[in-house]
Amino acid sequence: MIAMQYRFTLPADYDMSIIEQRIHDNGARLDNYPGLVFKTYLYARRGGVSPDGKENRYAPLYVWRDGTAMTGFLQSDAFEKLIRDFGWPVIECWTVISSPDLTAIDGCLFATISTHIITPYTTLTEALQPGGGNELTAWDCSRWSVLRARFSSRPEEPGFPDRYRIGYIAGPRAV
Repeated sequence: MIAMQYRFTLPADYDMSIIEQRIHDNGARLDNYPGLVFKTYLYARRGGVSPDGKENRYAPLYVWRDGTAMTGFLQSDAFEKLIRDFGWPVIECWTVISSPDLTAIDGCLFATISTHIITPYTTLTEALQPGGGNELTAWDCSRWSVLRARFSSRPEEPGFPDRYRIGYIAGPRAV
């Protein structure tokens, strides 16, 4: 599996209700998307639950079954529209070590994300310990960094670099 994220930092006076409405209107469009394990529509409001309360941000986080599914989405009309509306994002990708399934995180309202560099010569078994529960653990082997994303029903205490609200969680749904 592959974790993928891009972030848009928006102007300080940006009306974040536009992002919330966009999520509301479009979130379910990725339900049952081929190869998508889940997508969390993450956003932060300036002065709210955000990295430091100073930025407005839209930062969706995806988990894909494989590279073919991810590439299919990145070549889609939906992603092309995102680029037209917000610009060309830097897309970060990690190999998933462990991931909650959709049923474990469905209903979560908040996410915290942290990354850290693996200290040289650390045993990878130690560095890549899965978090379990509602935590996604993933590895960027080109940068020797670990991503940890926690999903919860209430905001985490300060201390995480990136704190977000979850606007919607897309994934496989019964039809």
